[in-house]
Amino acid sequence: MVSWVKGYNPELIAQQMEKTKSVSGNSKVSFSGFEHSEHVVLLNSMICVKEEIPEVEKRRIINQATFNAGEKGVITQKSILREVGKLENEFLNKEEKKYRLVTSISVSRTCPFPKVRIDGSSIVIHPRLNKTTVENRIKLMKEARHSIISNPPNNYADVSVSVSARTTAEAAEKALERVDYVRGIWNLWKNRGYGMRRSSGQRNPVNTILLGSIHTLHNDNGSLATESWWYEPQYQGPVDLFRDSAKAEKMVEFMGKFRDLLNKSHYKDEIIQAVVRYVRSMDSRDWDDAYLRLWGVLELLTGTVSESYAVTVRRASYMFSDKEYAYQVLTHLRDYRNKSVHVGSDSGDIEALMYQLKRYVEVLIEFHVANKYRFTSIADAAEFMDMPNDKSLIDAKISKLQHAKEFLGG
Repeated sequence: MVSWVKGYNPELIAQQMEKTKSVSGNSKVSFSGFEHSEHVVLLNSMICVKEEIPEVEKRRIINQATFNAGEKGVITQKSILREVGKLENEFLNKEEKKYRLVTSISVSRTCPFPKVRIDGSSIVIHPRLNKTTVENRIKLMKEARHSIISNPPNNYADVSVSVSARTTAEAAEKALERVDYVRGIWNLWKNRGYGMRRSSGQRNPVNTILLGSIHTLHNDNGSLATESWWYEPQYQGPVDLFRDSAKAEKMVEFMGKFRDLLNKSHYKDEIIQAVVRYVRSMDSRDWDDAYLRLWGVLELLTGTVSESYAVTVRRASYMFSDKEYAYQVLTHLRDYRNKSVHVGSDSGDIEALMYQLKRYVEVLIEFHVANKYRFTSIADAAEFMDMPNDKSLIDAKISKLQHAKEFLGG
């Protein structure tokens, strides 16, 4: 059910939209000036829709709802929300169809990566693409060439991701999230072995396994599902291929164990979201951007998205045997995060800082996946991270809880 996000005044936006609205003789609504675009952006932050609605569809629904509300009378917060709800239901009731997203990935065609199945989807590296798919993809990539700043890779392996979705936008978003989830596990396995790196010259991403520059969406027969394409904004040219077959086998083995554990989790979707955000942050050649994105993942994994940074630091440091040292490191990482955001500071040590933060995020991902204590949510795990560091304090707390239990029982 759609709803307004608390803390906003949607009626004010509705009144502003009503002022800029005009209705033609055939009852068609239009809005004057550029204010309407701004109002739609604001409404996108103000309105909650169901999680399965892709972001691009949410924007489309909200934009259309403003016109629908305008055609039916005075625009109010109630009329906007009512129209958003109708359009949301229309979208959710659409029949799904099969699509196939085709892209490329920076692994050698000789590496033994098996087909991966995720919730009815399949991800195939080195697929046998039919002639129609290849021809249509080449055609669209030529048109998309102006979207990237460097030549597309010519030696990456092909990837095919099959999904079922209501629209092409939903299909692309779903396919890219699923392939990034798989890439996230593979890169996590490889990245966690590197605690530090010192580079010179061109900045390279932390990740080894990256997607190619252009992604195209096809129907089952290989024809284009849409003339639109999707591209990697971080792409600045091909990287060296991952070609170690022995490591690829270990990577696949790690993924199997990772997914087996994750399937037992009560908050699987949140961890998958963290893995996707992790891999996308580590794709970036802009290390300050990667750092800020990583900090966002740390907040997610510590349940502190709406808490103070002090709580983020305290909870993250709880994961380590030397908690005091971890607290010091995380405090310095927090201070750089704040300085970077508020002052626009760029440190010459950003690569080292990024690798330090990466380590804490990776430990937290694995902590949540292993879920030794069977937490039911990130919030539940966060309560564990808030426990005292001193065993005697824990014993005292247990004693008080036992007394309270006895008291209630009596």
